[in-house]
Amino acid sequence: MNPFYKWTSLSGLIVIIVSIVASRIYNGVHTYNQVLSGLSWGLLTYELLCGVFYNQVSRFVDKIKHKSTSVAWLLWNPMTQLFTIANALSVAIYYNNLFNNPIPPEWPLNIQRNCHASEHSTHDVELHNYIQF
Repeated sequence: MNPFYKWTSLSGLIVIIVSIVASRIYNGVHTYNQVLSGLSWGLLTYELLCGVFYNQVSRFVDKIKHKSTSVAWLLWNPMTQLFTIANALSVAIYYNNLFNNPIPPEWPLNIQRNCHASEHSTHDVELHNYIQF
């Protein structure tokens, strides 16, 4: 790739990201820590997908193209195993928290006390922020 196009597209991307960040903070939609945490999660996701999984996906695609794999390997490959382990872990954490750390009984009462909309209303409590901006 031509270095001019590479740096032009990179600088354009940075301008777009900074503009979005500034507008979110300026309009009062998010605070600084929310924006910084969103940027850090975005960077972490990018690095994870491009840096870690890229080689695995490339090898997987190459094996499919050359048809040097069995159907069993296509169904139970390292990526599928990683997904299954991560999914099982997240389900285990969810049920552990569900049974060992129940919702405090005060929380639903606080929600009913602080939210003036009826239980089945479609009232949006953030609508006034939308109208304001």
